[in-house]
Amino acid sequence: LQLGRESVQITRETIKQYLETPDPPRRINEDDRLGEMMGLGVNIEHGVGSVIPIQATLIRVTGDEEPTRGYVSMIHATGNIEKIMDESRIVATTAILHCAEELGINPDISHVPVHLHFMGASTPKDGPSAGGAIALALASVLSGRPLRRDVAMTGEIDTHGRITQIGALALKLETACDAGSMTLIIPRENLFGKDSIEHLSDALKRELQVFTYEEWKRDHEPFNYEHHLLQVLAVDNIVQAADIAFIDEDELDRLETQFVSHGRSTAKVLAQASQSSVPSIYAIFVKDPEELGTELVSESQLTECRSIFLIHPEKRSTMLSSFPWLGEDSQLVNFDPTKETLTPLLQELEGSSKGALGAPARLSLVAPYFLLIQDGINLDTLVPDPTFKGMKLFANNYTLQGVKIKGCKAMLNSVFSFLSMLDTDSLNECLFLTRHEGVYVIDASFIPEKYRLDFKRVEQLLCRFLGAWMREVTGKQDVCSH
Repeated sequence: LQLGRESVQITRETIKQYLETPDPPRRINEDDRLGEMMGLGVNIEHGVGSVIPIQATLIRVTGDEEPTRGYVSMIHATGNIEKIMDESRIVATTAILHCAEELGINPDISHVPVHLHFMGASTPKDGPSAGGAIALALASVLSGRPLRRDVAMTGEIDTHGRITQIGALALKLETACDAGSMTLIIPRENLFGKDSIEHLSDALKRELQVFTYEEWKRDHEPFNYEHHLLQVLAVDNIVQAADIAFIDEDELDRLETQFVSHGRSTAKVLAQASQSSVPSIYAIFVKDPEELGTELVSESQLTECRSIFLIHPEKRSTMLSSFPWLGEDSQLVNFDPTKETLTPLLQELEGSSKGALGAPARLSLVAPYFLLIQDGINLDTLVPDPTFKGMKLFANNYTLQGVKIKGCKAMLNSVFSFLSMLDTDSLNECLFLTRHEGVYVIDASFIPEKYRLDFKRVEQLLCRFLGAWMREVTGKQDVCSH
């Protein structure tokens, strides 16, 4: 950018220095929760879409006490709702009880009073299109199954649980995106005809991934984060909507079991690798000491491989303050990515390590994905020879699906310290790893698509599963999964 006679280079670091981080879009929750669902409406006065967060909470009474006076049915509603929406919550109640078996609702709990609250009580709310979202909130709290925080729904419901057509679809699509939703459930009737997906502009349709429920259940093209803003799923009834929106804890537990099994087999391979005469050099670029898990910088782990920490000069004192023993048991190397490139530094580390280790060595480097790609590391200059067994690159903030997982850095840095000691064949068989453009990255395809659309949930599940994996590999039960 040239201003008058002066030129200004606008870099990522410059933007971070001068611009504040934008506020994230409003979501109904920070996490997946029981009985909380995002409905969508239209503000008639202003002609814009609106988010309607809906909360359903069980009102527990003890002993033989009767529910508080004022409950004309099992559902008590607050939140400035008007006649049609009040009728919708009554219809939704009948619908979920009609479909109780399919929704997993325990009949013994169906008599327990529920407080249904529509947040944003200062705004009047009316209309039938929140009926499906109300039903999901009620079904969630009565079945004990949490709802995905990234799902919104629009659709009228009848007493048999059928989901029927709504209006203002384009406004609601826009509202769902602005609110941070990754999946919008709509009535199948809104695929074609008046006020439908069919009548949207071609430019908008290209940014949507649209499926019927049956198409979504079958194998289909994965969600493309570079091209799609929103997954739109068309349903016939509340049971299909629940299958999309509910978190299945049993399914996630089965995934965790796979990581436990893989961790056990990896521990056996590592035990054999430790008897090898090939020592490991583990170099990691650290932006902040918080990116280092205690497992990685523990004295026992440091003896397994020679750890080299590439740290920005300004963070060196903080690093030593947090982990004072690193100055003795490992090597801290100053590295400023805005002024230096990695290849010369790696060549220097390679040369110094040959004499220090006294045996052929293998080098692993862990850093953010785009730093590894954009830095232009020249692997050809690090050709394996009798004193050097080659190098592996690991990205600690990126998945094959294009999702950044910065919240997993501490866990991944620890996990990669163990994976770096495996041979190529073992890495290629890893449950959660793949090689992309020469860099090993996390492949999150083992997570069912409905759970991995939301970036935050991907991070949470990865930390949970990798924590289970680490407990098996290290034999320690106190490994933190966050």
